[in-house]
Amino acid sequence: MRKLQIDIDISAERYVALYNGQAKTVYAMSRQGVSVQFPGKILNQFVTHDGICGTFEIVFDGNNKLVNIKKIV
Repeated sequence: MRKLQIDIDISAERYVALYNGQAKTVYAMSRQGVSVQFPGKILNQFVTHDGICGTFEIVFDGNNKLVNIKKIV
């Protein structure tokens, strides 16, 4: 298992593009300096009226498949 922390700040307007399927993938740089990409739909549970903002921990298995994401800050 591999755990990475990423900081995400997506405005409500930008999130609408993810929600509507216009953008399907989120690209980010982890705090560990690793470039990551994951399906935007996994962020649905963290959406507020302002969008999505915070530090998240993403867990990948040995095949780099997403296992879990949780908001840590």
